[in-house]
Amino acid sequence: MDPRICQFQNNIATTISRYSLLLPGDGLIVAVSGGADSLALLVVLQALPLNLQLTPVYVDHGLRPNEIPHEIELIQNLCQSLNLTLTIKPVDVKGYCRIHKKSTEDAARFLRYRALEEVRTLHNHKKIAVAHHADDQVEEFFIRLLRGSAVKALSGMQIENGKIIRPLLLENRQTIEQFLTIQNIPWSTDSSNLSRDYLRNRIRLDLLPDLEKAYNPALRKTVLQTMDVLREEDRLLHDLTGKSYRRCVQEVYSRKGETQNFCITVNSEIYLTLELALRRRVLEKICWKLEIPPSFIIISEIDHLITTAENSKTLHLADGVRVVKSKGQILFSRPYLGKNKRGSTRYPKGYELTIQQPGHYFVPGTAMTIGLLEQSSLKPADNPKELRVDLTKLAFPLLIRGLHPGEKFIPCNSAGSKKISRYYNEQKLDKLQRQSWPILFSGDSVVAIIGYNVDHRYRVTETTEKILHITCSGTLELLPNDEKETGSGDFFS
Repeated sequence: MDPRICQFQNNIATTISRYSLLLPGDGLIVAVSGGADSLALLVVLQALPLNLQLTPVYVDHGLRPNEIPHEIELIQNLCQSLNLTLTIKPVDVKGYCRIHKKSTEDAARFLRYRALEEVRTLHNHKKIAVAHHADDQVEEFFIRLLRGSAVKALSGMQIENGKIIRPLLLENRQTIEQFLTIQNIPWSTDSSNLSRDYLRNRIRLDLLPDLEKAYNPALRKTVLQTMDVLREEDRLLHDLTGKSYRRCVQEVYSRKGETQNFCITVNSEIYLTLELALRRRVLEKICWKLEIPPSFIIISEIDHLITTAENSKTLHLADGVRVVKSKGQILFSRPYLGKNKRGSTRYPKGYELTIQQPGHYFVPGTAMTIGLLEQSSLKPADNPKELRVDLTKLAFPLLIRGLHPGEKFIPCNSAGSKKISRYYNEQKLDKLQRQSWPILFSGDSVVAIIGYNVDHRYRVTETTEKILHITCSGTLELLPNDEKETGSGDFFS
């Protein structure tokens, strides 16, 4: 074997061991795009003596219809040679952009990670491996620098972030391509990577070469060293912020009727003893706790209120959050309202799950898992929330989302339609959950209100040949996001 191949494999094995990314026998989703980095990642992971259970996944964003067949064929051939089965997950980036008013880059990233997580949940794998490398780190540094970021963001992507791992993050693009070239493994080049419409491409194609030519030929190495320094300093600041937060902040939960309220109090005397850097980080953490994306302006206004304003002054933030300064303390709160205000029990908004086939799916960001499993015969339900519908009447892909205003369905064994909002009232569904409670659709038709009732048109009858068994477990309440709760560092915008 070529020593360069051995060296590359040893480098990745060392990274995995050093950061405890994987254990022998782990199940792992590998995101593959057809590019050199993702194909190299798949090859090296399969070659490691860890007996990993790999599931390569290609997410089809639907943006380059002329290139996608070639990419899929390329990946299929490689997977076949590695004795692996490729999973293809289509997502509707353009539709998501249209509905949610997001940029193509942001929408593609969100849908890509959501699709990968859906497959991970379906296979019950441990983690998701993506192929970011050292050159991506350098590009990301300049993207965040130009947009305005604090230390945490400038320290770059993490080798491990929750279920996401980046085994190639310490390797550069040249080494990765060399690893494939030596083995005669072809890869594709995404044409969008050459478009200067995207900031990342302009940085890679124009800014970095100009800086290397005119100022520092070793720019990439210098930036990576700087990011390493920032990462260690951020780790120290993170620990100090946690200690400062615990010293001066108290989180309070209260209940009025069915509504749970959440507020935060800050001991202003202790807060004022902190250095500005720690005060900003404490306030950033508070903002994420209240689900208010922090910005430099918001952080500065709150700090100004605490440090200079008179008592009884109030600052109004987004979504009903009020910051009130009184003697000795600062109160972050929102009034009790019937609406789903941040700070009350939190539920997802605006999510959509595309269901390509039966399986298990999670409601993004929550502890709720929905099972859609094919069943050949009508078995007694173990749980009253389990539902069954006629599978032959469904047209995949299905859709799971929350309620839109005015939508109706025909309750099972009922003669006429009923507004779903009225049905929720009758079932005494928590008011805060009503817009978010998962509903299964086939086309534009309601199939089932998951956990409650089936639309009469899709009920199981004596002539039903195939059955879709619908289950749900867990709660719809949003889970805390560790990255947000500790602060993303991206509040200078």
